[in-house]
Amino acid sequence: MTDCPTETLDWRLLFARPQLPPRPTTPNQKPPRGRNLRMWAIALAALVGLAIGFLLGRLTLSDRSKAGAHAVLRAPSPPQPDTQAQLHGLANHLIDGDHVTQLSVYAEDLSTGATLSEGADTVYRGASLWKVPTILAWLEAANADPTLLSRPLAFPTSTENDREPANTPGHLNPGQRYAVQDLLTRVAVQSRNDANWLLKTSLPDGAMALLYRRANLDLAQVQAADFQSTVEQYARFFTATMHGQLCSGSCAHRFWDLLEQAEYKYGLRNGIPADVSVAHKFGIRQDPHAREVQLHDCGVVDPTGKPYVLCVMTQGTDQAHQALALSTVARWVHSQWREAPRQ
Repeated sequence: MTDCPTETLDWRLLFARPQLPPRPTTPNQKPPRGRNLRMWAIALAALVGLAIGFLLGRLTLSDRSKAGAHAVLRAPSPPQPDTQAQLHGLANHLIDGDHVTQLSVYAEDLSTGATLSEGADTVYRGASLWKVPTILAWLEAANADPTLLSRPLAFPTSTENDREPANTPGHLNPGQRYAVQDLLTRVAVQSRNDANWLLKTSLPDGAMALLYRRANLDLAQVQAADFQSTVEQYARFFTATMHGQLCSGSCAHRFWDLLEQAEYKYGLRNGIPADVSVAHKFGIRQDPHAREVQLHDCGVVDPTGKPYVLCVMTQGTDQAHQALALSTVARWVHSQWREAPRQ
């Protein structure tokens, strides 16, 4: 587009055929050929300029429509007031004071830089969400040495790690060896505590602290806070990965592939259309001495297309109602950012 007001231009003049001078009436008269050529040249230049401008405009629009996180990355921008107000109203509607007592949301569109935030100051216990750094740390190490994924790790016969009962799907057998890739799949897909423990305790010294620093988090502070964080703080693992600060290249593709296989389908996945991929991780923590339940789901929607990060955290007393709140928020955000407005 041009900065000039279009109403000041008579576009017909650009396409009108130049007026030629009259033919000479006597043999001694010669047509002013230089003038004719100048007029034709001006008209031709105008037509070429319009054609180039049109093509460049089409190309720019095409590139922007196809761009994902790897092509167009902008700094987060403040949310639009109307959309933010609608999110606040939705959150108030979902918080019923009993089944759902707290709800926080952070969303960031990685194509436009738009953000949405609700309950930004509330602190939650992430529970199994903190298995994501373990997955990222191993995948980053494998980016430099792919043979690490096939390295066998032995599960000890006696350990104090937080293991599930032996009859649960994907449990590890004491004394058996498992490849790192197999363990990563168990953590991402089935959220196995035993596999996560074995992976985390087998990482090289300093690998996890380095990962946290690159995500602009302090591991020591997170540990001191008993792995509590705000929704935006935790979402940094996903935003940093999409921006190439963590797990870039083939590492990122492995990461998304793993999280897309997650068996938990009741949160974000339930609110996003089935033909749109969702790479996510859920976390649940229940206080054994109280009715309080914390249920969260965080990830990236359409990671290889037009991605956006979405993280929703809840506290309440009923997992079913909290899962419904997760999917309701996911459905609303997707409708705002990816679905065409209804006429």
